[in-house]
Amino acid sequence: MTNTAPTKTQFYKFTAAELPDSLFRPEASANDWVGCDDENDGKDSHNKQRPWMETTSDPKGFAEGSLSRVVPLEPLVDLERCIGVPMYMIANVSPILVPLSLLI
Repeated sequence: MTNTAPTKTQFYKFTAAELPDSLFRPEASANDWVGCDDENDGKDSHNKQRPWMETTSDPKGFAEGSLSRVVPLEPLVDLERCIGVPMYMIANVSPILVPLSLLI
């Protein structure tokens, strides 16, 4: 049995919408995304570099209402998703529905 020091419970909040585009590359490591650096000794110093990550060591978790903030979506991205998702769904079922409707 090893004698290890007890670790503090930490809670993490990851906001993927705030990730910079530079992290969407194959050579980016998970540490670049979440910043699990052992060198900070439990301090929140890495949040200054990573605004999309928030941590707390409070045993009760995050403060009341702190997780309810929703990052707004850019209007152009919202429009693209409103059009793109239905088109994707139609493209997925059309190989089945088009021959079936022609047969009927």
